[in-house]
Amino acid sequence: MFEPSKRDWKLYREKIGGWQEHYMEKLVKEYADYLERRLTETLSRMSNVGEVEVMITLKSSCELVVEKEQPVKRSATNESDSQGGSRIVNQMESDENTVYRTEGSLSEPYVIKTLPPRIEGVVVVAEGAGNGEVNRTIVEIVQTLFGVEAHKVRVVKMGTNK
Repeated sequence: MFEPSKRDWKLYREKIGGWQEHYMEKLVKEYADYLERRLTETLSRMSNVGEVEVMITLKSSCELVVEKEQPVKRSATNESDSQGGSRIVNQMESDENTVYRTEGSLSEPYVIKTLPPRIEGVVVVAEGAGNGEVNRTIVEIVQTLFGVEAHKVRVVKMGTNK
């Protein structure tokens, strides 16, 4: 089995942050493009909407949720004094530690799930916008699909010159 040298590990540690950041930026862009394409296809099939262009902005990148070990220690002590009084003392200690996966000399947090980026806002430019019913239906569809609040969705009429 290949065992990296100390020089290789040093280079890896120096570069990994930039590589991961670039990769995540690329994934987030592809995710936004995918959502825009799907929403455009859906809205353009609606009656009275016409041609559609969509822009979606994301609030954050993907969020990785790592496994946590949460041991809890509990103890109960019965105390009595010389005058016949007694009390029970309950103590609880808890701790939280990240679980790591190790392969050879490489150790990394154990990821249990990846949460997609959250949507910050949606703009829909449509030929049929401007009609109250069309606008309302588009906003409701965006809210239903993405869980975005109505004030973060804008629907505007498409101009004649693109």
